Amino acid sequence: MTPAGYDRMIAAPLLRPRHGVLACLLLLAACQEDVTHADLSSPDGDHHVVVKECPRRGSVFLSGDTSIQVSILPAGVSEDCNAFMNSLYQFEAYAPAEQLELEWISPTELRTWHPGFDHNSWPGPLRSSGTSPVTVTFSPKAPPSETTAD
Repeated sequence: MTPAGYDRMIAAPLLRPRHGVLACLLLLAACQEDVTHADLSSPDGDHHVVVKECPRRGSVFLSGDTSIQVSILPAGVSEDCNAFMNSLYQFEAYAPAEQLELEWISPTELRTWHPGFDHNSWPGPLRSSGTSPVTVTFSPKAPPSETTAD
């Protein structure tokens, strides 16, 4: 036989407001989705570059602090945010992602640029598999050459 009020003593701590807030925060964190801004295949279809908006590493829980993750991957392969398991090459870009330039120069060469990149250094952090068949060039698009008619 259980003492009177025993059921209320067990349930009461779970109904306290702070426990409800914690449960809601955990649920919100579990429901966050990666936002994919671009997925561009190489000319031969062997690779693709994926641009995702991800929670910034080390950011405070639910701060909304994000970074733009650019991953070069084999065709048909994906990469989670803040992971470097499948990528051949990966770097962080600056927001807004819409200003990021991506252009496959050849099946194995990708040109990328963002106005926030420093002309004297690459964006960071850079991660490479070390055996990547893809070369990444950080440079603005060359202006169209002007030809003169004779």
